[in-house]
Amino acid sequence: MKNNFLAIIILFMTNFVFAQVGTSNKVTCSEKQQKTQGNSEPKLIKTCTWSKYKCVSIGEADEKGRYYYSYQWYTLTSGQYVKIDKSQLFNENTDELIERINEEISNYFFELYADSENEECLSMVEELPYYDISNLDVFMEIDGFTLSYSFGLPDACLAIDGDFISFTFEEIQPYLN
Repeated sequence: MKNNFLAIIILFMTNFVFAQVGTSNKVTCSEKQQKTQGNSEPKLIKTCTWSKYKCVSIGEADEKGRYYYSYQWYTLTSGQYVKIDKSQLFNENTDELIERINEEISNYFFELYADSENEECLSMVEELPYYDISNLDVFMEIDGFTLSYSFGLPDACLAIDGDFISFTFEEIQPYLN
C-alpha cells in the first residue's frame, strides 16, 4: 500500500513536471468584456500567459468610443504570479533592442513626414524623443511581444501618432529576464 502511494506521488510529480515543461513555450490568451457603470462601451480585458510571464491588457473606451489600454505584468514566482514593473521583464542586454526600436521609430517617422498630408501634424514634433522601456507600452499577444509608442501628437493627429513594433517570442527571448 505504501509503495503504491509513493508510486502515485512520483507519477503525479513526473506528469506535473512534464506538463510544466511542455507548456512553458505555449501561449494562452483569454478575453472578456466587463460592463462599466457610466460608460456605454465595455471594458476589454485580455490575459496572456507564456513561459513564466503573464500580461493583463485593460482597454477602456473614452466618450468617443476609442479604446485606451493599460498593461499589467506578472512573473511566476514560487507557483504564484507576482506583479512586476515592465522594466523588470528585461535584462541587461536591452541596449541592442532599444537601438533597434529607436531606428524603426525614426524610419517610420520620416516615412510619415515624407507624405505632405502629414506635415502639419508631424511638424509639431520638435525633436523625436529617445524611446526606452519606460516610455513604451509593452504587451503580449498570441504570437509575441508588442511595443507601442506615441509621438505625443494632439487628438486631431491621432491617426499618425505612433505605431507598434512586434517581436516573436524567439526574437525577444534574449532580452528577457
